[in-house]
Amino acid sequence: MSKPLSTEEIQELRVAWLTAAAYLRLDNRVEYWFSKALEQYSEPHRHYHVLRHLHHMLSFLHSADDLGDEFWALCVFFIFFHDWVYRTEFTKIPAHSEKVSAHIGYCSLRDMGLDEVRSRLVEKWILASTHKGDVDGANTYVLDLDLLILSTSEEAYDEYCSDVRKEFGWVPEEQWRKGRADFLKGMLAKDKIFMTRPLEENAARANMARELQRLEF
Repeated sequence: MSKPLSTEEIQELRVAWLTAAAYLRLDNRVEYWFSKALEQYSEPHRHYHVLRHLHHMLSFLHSADDLGDEFWALCVFFIFFHDWVYRTEFTKIPAHSEKVSAHIGYCSLRDMGLDEVRSRLVEKWILASTHKGDVDGANTYVLDLDLLILSTSEEAYDEYCSDVRKEFGWVPEEQWRKGRADFLKGMLAKDKIFMTRPLEENAARANMARELQRLEF
């Protein structure tokens, strides 16, 4: 599993959550939903899709000064809710985890006091986070944040691969290698992996090509 967050890093998550809530003027059960987020991303079956993943995405989120307070806040809530439900056993049901996460995100934001339109917008972004098919109208900026692990150092990428494999530990090795290889080939076949971060493209392609070579060896 990825290294657990320190107390300081968890506090950084909390500050981001509360700041986003303040920007959107949310005032109902804000602390409650943050505590639920900590619980969700600490489930024992998770290895990559944990609090460290959220912290990593937030570290690449541009400042509110650059993005605007409202857009920044909605991006923060996308990050927290996009993998709220993560069970690899559900992969046989297309986009099941994303659909449930999107619905919970919508309901939670409404419970905290966010209006219908902006709650639906975050829901839409989460539904698009399968990174499959047409994402027209989806927020490419936040979707790119979810993929940044692909362009990290070789060491960090290899740790990500190991953690994802653990999350699919119930899948036989041969089946895993084929399924993962198909995923990588699909990503590499895209004209662009990143829509808003072109400087990450080459590193991501190199990492995935290296993994694909291992899987097919």
